Amino acid sequence: ARDQVSVGDHARALDAAHAANLRLVELFEQAPVLLCPTTAGRPPAPGGVGTIDGREDMNWVRFTFPFNLTRNPAGTVCAGIGEDGLPVGLQVVGPQHGDLEVLRTMAALEQVLGPPPVAPGFAG
Repeated sequence: ARDQVSVGDHARALDAAHAANLRLVELFEQAPVLLCPTTAGRPPAPGGVGTIDGREDMNWVRFTFPFNLTRNPAGTVCAGIGEDGLPVGLQVVGPQHGDLEVLRTMAALEQVLGPPPVAPGFAG
């Protein structure tokens, strides 16, 4: 809970976010965007917890959180449909203020990957 976080803990968390941001600045000097999975596992059922390798795990979103923390623009495109009928995301992350590059990369990926397939049982 918020009332259990000390001022020192808060300052250390801000320092860690800043250090991660600096590492990403160095990375984006070598590559215009970063491609990675959107999630580490499968999304939860309503009211549930996402899973990794079939086991509930709060860290199923661990690939999105760091970029939210560093405020890097990011988006996701559908890279296919999993065995469970849910989409599998490919995350595109850009440098700070690189929103346009992220959007352009996502558009190019969508052209290459084609329209998202319709999951079995969802055809209209």
